[in-house]
Amino acid sequence: MEKNNSKLGDVKHRLSKNSKVQLISAVVVLFFDQLTKFSVIAWIPFGYSIEMLPILSFVFVLNDGISFSLLSGVSRLVLIPLSLAIITFIIWLAQKNSTSNASAIGYGFIIGGAIGNVFDRSLHGAVIDFILFHYSGWSFPIFNVADTGISCGVAILLIDSFFSSKMKK
Repeated sequence: MEKNNSKLGDVKHRLSKNSKVQLISAVVVLFFDQLTKFSVIAWIPFGYSIEMLPILSFVFVLNDGISFSLLSGVSRLVLIPLSLAIITFIIWLAQKNSTSNASAIGYGFIIGGAIGNVFDRSLHGAVIDFILFHYSGWSFPIFNVADTGISCGVAILLIDSFFSSKMKK
């Protein structure tokens, strides 16, 4: 009987620790996302481009769609509830599947990025994007810190999943 209680206590401790790691990761991404977007609004005129490096510019644009401007033109009355439902699902997945610090960080990055973009959509009617990588006529779609958090979070989860499945074998 004590062994079962001990295992249950270990699971609760792990979930609690992973929840804290997720929360901290989400807050860090959300903080830097909103800080950079506030800075862009304050210092870069809409549509204006500032070259930071030969391959990197900051351009203040509004994206009323989702990643890569998909669903552009769809009402935010549809996109905000959809985004909140997705965030809720990701939080549920994170609580269920975070078994390592890496997965907790990955889920936290995704949650923080998603919340940052929902904030934008709620406050501005669109997401503020500003990071533009370009080279010799080619350019990557303009994005923001929240998008980077989401992408890095997914990458962390994939890498963690790969290595944790190898360790189980």
